[in-house]
Amino acid sequence: MLSGRRWELLGLAVAVILVVVAFYLTSLPYTASHVVAACLLVVAFGVLLWLAWCLPDASKPKRAVALVVVVLLWLGAEAFPVYWLWTGPTPTPLVRLHYGDDELYEGRRITLERGCDKAACRRMHLWPASDPTQVGLYGIWIEKPLRVPPFGTNGTVAVEFSESATETNRQCDDGGRPPHPGYKVSLICRGQPQPRGDIWELPHFYFAPVAKGPLHVRVVLDYGEVVSSPAEFTLLPPTE
Repeated sequence: MLSGRRWELLGLAVAVILVVVAFYLTSLPYTASHVVAACLLVVAFGVLLWLAWCLPDASKPKRAVALVVVVLLWLGAEAFPVYWLWTGPTPTPLVRLHYGDDELYEGRRITLERGCDKAACRRMHLWPASDPTQVGLYGIWIEKPLRVPPFGTNGTVAVEFSESATETNRQCDDGGRPPHPGYKVSLICRGQPQPRGDIWELPHFYFAPVAKGPLHVRVVLDYGEVVSSPAEFTLLPPTE
């Protein structure tokens, strides 16, 4: 049977371990890890309360009470993830879509290339190079988000075109809502961005048929907490 002193030491050790683990979890860029950290701190808080007031022979309870105050301060700092879990996600700033080295600003004009090495392609292009029948929507990316959506979060890419088009690999469905003014087709494509170094690249899609002239495109990413502002740009036929 453990003595009161040993119970106190064991309880303090458990509380310290819980606080250290919680501190580590708060350093991770996942909302779920912050929620788990808050739960661990609640448990540590309970352990310290037990040490301070429930053990009849607990020595130096003021030390335990001081630790309780520290944990309460931690709980105040970590209360936001629990509130988020109960009330839903709070609005986060919209991310910006990029292509190449620049932002996909409204009205940007991009000339399609003929063909592309699919294994390393990062450019908008026609496929195949000779007698093309499809347009490859490649190379759109975002900066790595500060908070990464939890594993298993479904992502979508809303794509609209100024001319009739369909996605060729069955990854996109009818958007279920009318396209914005100036566009004829609204599609919702399944997929989430993939990390590539310091950036996250949007999934790739092929669309047909190939437009004979300029093709206006509107793209929006929706990936859990990561939502982009609309990017509207124009794809131009190759110059050659």
